[in-house]
Amino acid sequence: MFGSLRSVSPQQILTDTDLIVAQDRRLTLRLLEHLHEIDRQKLYLELGCASMFDYCTKHLKLSEPSAARRIRTARCVARYPQLYPLLETGELNLTVVAMVSKYIKPGNVDEIISRIKAQSKRQVERIIAEYEPKAALPPDRVRMVVMAAPLPTPAASPQFTVTGDSEKARS
Repeated sequence: MFGSLRSVSPQQILTDTDLIVAQDRRLTLRLLEHLHEIDRQKLYLELGCASMFDYCTKHLKLSEPSAARRIRTARCVARYPQLYPLLETGELNLTVVAMVSKYIKPGNVDEIISRIKAQSKRQVERIIAEYEPKAALPPDRVRMVVMAAPLPTPAASPQFTVTGDSEKARS
């Protein structure tokens, strides 16, 4: 399978790859539309799934991060359709839209979109931190840390004398 492109010219491979990515974006947007409608109508219940997440992971066999990202993005695009063409052109991606979906409101949607267009995940994390400074902090984690510590030096032990045949003992 992977050897099938060996006889294709490098320029044709590059051209085909651009076309495939454009097609992939269109298919992803169609998937988001379908996921939104399944979510809106709660069609996942008919398949015995308790939630959209359950449907996406168990029925569609998407990974958990992929399912969560697609569900959040589908819901966000349904509320703010101006995101659709930006996803289609690649100016935005699923990861970035899913990241900001919690912070986009009707009053700031245009501002956030203009700030996140063509930005990396790290750049978007900085933008999110302006809206919610706690988001910039790593999650709390508890872990045991074992460190070598010097043993305490023993205090001078009192000397004592035992009566009888014993010699002086020190402890």
